Amino acid sequence: MISAAFKSVNCHWIPPVKPVGPGVRELRAKDPDNQFRTVYFVPKGNDVVVLHSFVKKTRTTSKKDIDMAKERLKFFNSNRELR
Repeated sequence: MISAAFKSVNCHWIPPVKPVGPGVRELRAKDPDNQFRTVYFVPKGNDVVVLHSFVKKTRTTSKKDIDMAKERLKFFNSNRELR
């Protein structure tokens, strides 16, 4: 389970990440030195697809990180055998 991996950090769920796509959400976690982000969505049932994870170093999420998640979402949606 995802939450088990974040036991040692302050972690919470966040509303949708609109620039990436519909249904895409972000998990935010932080420790004393870093902020972590995991961009994911739940296509059906209990499946969770992680699109991108990164250490956030600035106030805004970089275009590179948003584009990476968008590209992976597009790949997932265009490959029926993954769904």
